Amino acid sequence: MLVNSFRSSAYDLRQKKVTMANAKKAKADDYRSLDNEALNEKISDEELRLKKTKFSHAVNPIENPLSIKMQRRAIARLKTEQRKRTLGL
Repeated sequence: MLVNSFRSSAYDLRQKKVTMANAKKAKADDYRSLDNEALNEKISDEELRLKKTKFSHAVNPIENPLSIKMQRRAIARLKTEQRKRTLGL
């Protein structure tokens, strides 16, 4: 009985990883579809949102502190796309 529940939980984790990977790929595709002005605007908006989130977390702890990490990664993805365009890749 315990072995079956372990197998099903391991299967659920694999499915979750696949879903997360697909979501990241979809985000990257969305970023590629933006033009340069929209990409720069999106970067500045996300950076401002991150600053506001950090400030609110310093004043009053937010419910999900991992959202800061996710915002930083989103900004990194945007800046990576911007750098790719600069290099012409």
